[in-house]
Amino acid sequence: DDPNSRNISQPNYESSKVCFEINYYGKKRMIEALLPLFRSSLGGARIVNVSSEGGLIQ
Repeated sequence: DDPNSRNISQPNYESSKVCFEINYYGKKRMIEALLPLFRSSLGGARIVNVSSEGGLIQ
């Protein structure tokens, strides 16, 4: 039983964990990796997070 193939209306712990790893920790790790480059940027830098309603779990 693949935890990622389950119906989104019936999330389980494993699929929620995978989602959190991607959506939270993925962004966090990317920002941490790029922060030194952003800080050294001459013109300044911005971090823009983009999301959509398609990512909502109701």
